Parts: sequence; structure tokens; C-alpha cells
Amino acid sequence: INQSTMLFGKGDALSPDDHRLLHSFAGQLKRSLEQSQLREIAMEATSLARADELRTAILRAVSHDLRSPLSSIKASVSSLRQTDVEWPEETRQDFLFSIESETDRLTRIVTNLLDLSRIESGVLRPVLRSISLEEVIPAVIYETGPGHSDIQLDIDRDLDEIIADPALLERALANILSNALSWSPTPHSIGIFAHRKVDNAHIHIVDHGPGIPVDQHTSVLQPFHRLGDTSVNGGLGLGLAIADRLIAS
Repeated sequence: INQSTMLFGKGDALSPDDHRLLHSFAGQLKRSLEQSQLREIAMEATSLARADELRTAILRAVSHDLRSPLSSIKASVSSLRQTDVEWPEETRQDFLFSIESETDRLTRIVTNLLDLSRIESGVLRPVLRSISLEEVIPAVIYETGPGHSDIQLDIDRDLDEIIADPALLERALANILSNALSWSPTPHSIGIFAHRKVDNAHIHIVDHGPGIPVDQHTSVLQPFHRLGDTSVNGGLGLGLAIADRLIAS
């Protein structure tokens, strides 16, 4: 779309110096408008590129990362529904455990995709209020699934309440804890520690896994990045990236 700008003036006739000054001003104004338009085009191109990357990742999730747990759930349900086989109770419990754990896995994948979509679109806004870490952190541990009661928990007694968005804080901590659980030998080797430092609350999730190489500290915070291009739990490589963005918000 071609745009034109017209300036109207009223008063005495302009001198040659006035004309030169006016032409110089008009030229600078034109360049400023062109640069503004170029910035808008660049921002739109960046937004489109991110949207295209997100669509590609979602298609990849649907084709593989979602299909795998769905297949497991389908197999377990089909087995339980068989009328010509009398499954032992232990086997039935194994089927039910598989259904529950794979459903939790699906929920985490879908939740992460929705979180990333909201973050990238800029619609995610924190709502700050006073909350208790003694309520948030146990909820985070519960969200990661059964069998994690051995996780060490140490919250300073003088850290009664903090100011944060409880939902976003819980999502961020849950993603970091899930990553720690994926790489740690056992849940009881993980510790969650919270203490006050001046006017801030510091929360540490400590594990004894292999660690992240120094040269990959930045890349692991990028969406869809998997350490070593592998995943021990079939994730999309979104957990740490989303946690980083939720904390930054």
C-alpha cells in the first residue's frame, strides 16, 4: 500500500534556505517511515517463522510423541476388555498403571504445547498474589506422578509466603522437576530446597543426574531441543524452555 504525507503551512513565503531545510526534514521523515515499515515487516516475518516452527512441532508430536502413548493405552484397554482371557490381578494392575501413566504423559505433552502456544502469542500474563510454598511445592510433586514421595523437601520456616502467580510457578517447577526425575537414578536422590535471600525467595531443585554440558546451557532452553537429540521419556524437549519463559514472565 502506497502512502503519502502532505504538509501544509501558513505564513510568509519560504526562503531558499527554508526550502532546503523543509526538503531535508521531509527526507528524514520519509526514511523514518520506511524504517518503521521495515521493522513491522521483520517482526511479522519473525512471528510467522515461530508460528511455522510451532506447527511443525505439533505435527511431529501428533505423528510420534502422541501416537506412542495412545498406542500403549489402546493396547492395555483392549487387553482388559478381552472376555476370553482371565487376567491375574497383578497383570490387571499393570494394565491399569500403564493406562494411568501414559494418560499423564499425554496430559504433560498437550499442556506443554498449549503453554508454548500462549507464550509465543504473548497472551500469557502473570497474576501475582500472596501464596504459600508449603502448598505449591507438594502440589508440584503430586503433579509429577505417583511414586515420588521420596523426594527430599526443605523449606525455610521463615519463608511463610511469597508473591507469585501460583499457576505459572507450579507449571515452571513441575517442568524442572520432571526433567530432574527423567535423568536422576532415583527420586530420593532429588531435593527441593527453598530459602529466603534478602527480599527474594530462592528455590533449588537438585538432582544427581549426568548434568548438562556447559556449551549446551543455552541451547537446552530453546523449544524442541533434546539433549543429545534423544529423550528418555518421550517428551518434546519443551519442559526447560517453557520453565525458562514462565520464570522470565
